Amino acid sequence: MSGSASDRLPILNSATVAVLALVSAACATSPGSVSGPALDLTEPVWRTVVSSRGVAPDDVPSPFEATPEMVDAALLAAGSGTAVERLDRIQRSLFDPAAYTFEYEGNTTLTAREAFAARRGNCVSFTNLFIALARAAKVPVQAAVLGTRGESRKQGDLVVVYAHLVAVHRGPQGLMAYDFSHTRMGLVTSVKLLDDPGVAAILENNRGTADLRKGRLASAREHLERAVALLPDYAPVQGNLGIALLRAGDAAAASTRFEKALRLAPDDPSTLFNIASLYRQAGRVGDALALLRKADLGSASPWLLLARGDLEMSQGDIAAALRSYRKAASRGPELVEPLLAIARAEKARGNDAAARRALDKALELSPESEEARNLVSAM
Repeated sequence: MSGSASDRLPILNSATVAVLALVSAACATSPGSVSGPALDLTEPVWRTVVSSRGVAPDDVPSPFEATPEMVDAALLAAGSGTAVERLDRIQRSLFDPAAYTFEYEGNTTLTAREAFAARRGNCVSFTNLFIALARAAKVPVQAAVLGTRGESRKQGDLVVVYAHLVAVHRGPQGLMAYDFSHTRMGLVTSVKLLDDPGVAAILENNRGTADLRKGRLASAREHLERAVALLPDYAPVQGNLGIALLRAGDAAAASTRFEKALRLAPDDPSTLFNIASLYRQAGRVGDALALLRKADLGSASPWLLLARGDLEMSQGDIAAALRSYRKAASRGPELVEPLLAIARAEKARGNDAAARRALDKALELSPESEEARNLVSAM
């Protein structure tokens, strides 16, 4: 989704509700016995729908299953009034120190039941919990995944995409979004409504990417294969499965997944960078550079810009790499990695003074950075 500032989606902050003016994709309809979007399913229907998508139901619990204790808590928090008033009360109750207090924990992706018990988790965990409580109070709510600049992370010479999930309700003002985010989000570039199996796919995607980060390739592949089966038309899960396959040494299967992701989102920077990286490893430098030129840098995260800079450095184009690294530093002023990349590039072209200035900034941000200290010592 793109356009002028006036038609962009609003930025959501921690514990907020906002009206989404535009929606780029509708819920996927489900096969089997469900007519229309697969929402608010009973356990037997959930198992039927998940099975029809090629996933063992025992491997993927419903993200919104609620215990009796959760139902009681939802009814108590919601009270009476309009749907929007009841949702507002439920949201406030989750951040009320006297009542509950849900705490942010970025690397923890949980189902509603797990989040209710732990009282912590990331945006996916919060959204699962909020939707479960809202539905227990008989208010219709579903999930939507937002695309933002900050949704990806660089791992080596590839980029892994994470999903930012919110709960949505169609109220009198339009589609209302209920969000929990530890930090201010970047520019919202897309909104995709999800059915319930699609939310399970996002949970599997986030768990798979967490395993990728920890080097647990077999488990990562299992999670990401389930994510693709449940949500095949979402480019990031296709791309993340491609990364898992590539890390496991199956370049041909990885290429197939990257190409599917590219067909789904032809301008997606993360997919273009990953395919370019694959091409570079195969010695197809010209193809890699051609793909990089197609990338929409307007929606690229700092990590994607870092990935581009690294590819440009590998081709000896230090000036282009520095432009990418500086854009990354501008979009991620809290990140030390772009500054380290700038320092390495400046040192490579003999500009030690500029390299040292970048290292000084890096050490201000992260005094414990071993890489920054090593670069200083090397100079």
